[in-house]
Amino acid sequence: MITLKGKIIRKLLNVKSKSEHNGFIIQTNNGDFIINKEGDNPFENETLCLFDGCNVSADGDMYNGKFIANNIEKE
Repeated sequence: MITLKGKIIRKLLNVKSKSEHNGFIIQTNNGDFIINKEGDNPFENETLCLFDGCNVSADGDMYNGKFIANNIEKE
């Protein structure tokens, strides 16, 4: 498990592909990572909508280049 600290931003992902959709990234000092909340539909991201534009601390794991958060807290 790792912890990322940064800002959650809504962004258009997978541009010009069949899976193009609005998703979320976490902007950190070490780069930007696509973030999903464990248990949420990755195309709806109901939980992440609550954190849009917020600085957070998120615990989770990297999986196929995406950060899967199991706990997110506002800083």
